[in-house]
Amino acid sequence: MAELLMQFKAFNWQAIIDITVVTVILYQLLMLIKGTRAVQLIKGLFILLIISFLSRKLGLTTLTWMLDKGWTMLLVALPVVFQPELRRALEQLGRGKFITMHPGTVGSEEYKKLIEELVKCAQVLTQSRIGGLIVIEKLTGIQEFVDTGIKIDGVVSSEFLINIFIPNSPLHDGAVIIRGDRVAYRFPKIVVCRRI
Repeated sequence: MAELLMQFKAFNWQAIIDITVVTVILYQLLMLIKGTRAVQLIKGLFILLIISFLSRKLGLTTLTWMLDKGWTMLLVALPVVFQPELRRALEQLGRGKFITMHPGTVGSEEYKKLIEELVKCAQVLTQSRIGGLIVIEKLTGIQEFVDTGIKIDGVVSSEFLINIFIPNSPLHDGAVIIRGDRVAYRFPKIVVCRRI
């Protein structure tokens, strides 16, 4: 108890500022990778870290050796793997937009309404023989692709989406991204990955 009291006495205003700054930086870094493929990569790294810890504790020599060599390779590979996120972080820092507010997620009622509006839009577009590419952002985010789009930020409605895809309208040639319950962005084009 006396040791805890000594540590509390050493707690001053500099420690409060230090903790606050570190907390804000970690939060912004987490929000920066939220909505990107980096989230799954970090989950995989965390699982490898747990396996590495357990292999040491259980005395699994060969597995520990393999994981140690793997960590060395990962230190070289991480900047390559996280290159899009690192570039985006540096761009936001350069623009002064590193500290931003981040929106929440969609509830079940809003999600039902969203699906109904998308179905209505798809029916009208099908009957009119008009194509429309609609991307719905889910767990694996597409933030690195969103950065190249045109921001719209409109409420999802079948009428709004139909007007976007009507031929000869300024926005018709491309795709839209649905983020939450909003039409967030419009892409000039989307690159489709094909496996050969």
